[in-house]
Amino acid sequence: MDFTNFFSQVLSDPNSPESIRILIILIGGFLVGLTSGMLIGRSLSKKWRKSAREDKESLNALQAKFAALQEEFDLQLADLQKSENELNETRARVTALTAENGRLSEELSAANNKIEHLEARVQADSALMEDLRHQILGQKARLKELSDESNEGAGAPISDTAMLHERLSEVEKKLPEIEARLRNLPSLGKKDDSK
Repeated sequence: MDFTNFFSQVLSDPNSPESIRILIILIGGFLVGLTSGMLIGRSLSKKWRKSAREDKESLNALQAKFAALQEEFDLQLADLQKSENELNETRARVTALTAENGRLSEELSAANNKIEHLEARVQADSALMEDLRHQILGQKARLKELSDESNEGAGAPISDTAMLHERLSEVEKKLPEIEARLRNLPSLGKKDDSK
């Protein structure tokens, strides 16, 4: 049987039983295809919706994670800036302390020089005081000699005795002044203890 003749016969007589069967088969096939397509489309649509929902949830989670990371980054950046500011303040303090250390070192050196100068002065004044004491003792001895000689009648000139008394009183007047100067000097014993 030739398909061309068969179709032309079916199409020429649409009310024939073969035409109705073919029409029913075509309509049944169309309905089966339409139903299958709708079912497949629905399942694909569900999968796509589910996939879209999962993608949206994943996107929301990633956005939330990004926001959290951005916030953490901002906090760390603020901490870094705070640390940088503290570092700059510390550097400024170190610079100031270094300058103060240098100044204090200079003051200490000047104080040590002054102490050495004062020690030399104390030694010189002590030596002068010792010398004055020896002179006083010598003058007292000389005065006693002269006094003894004048009592014995040998007689030393009175001008020598007066001169000796005058010199002795001068030296005695200078002695308290030197002792006062020595007392006014800083105590050297404290300096030695601090070393």
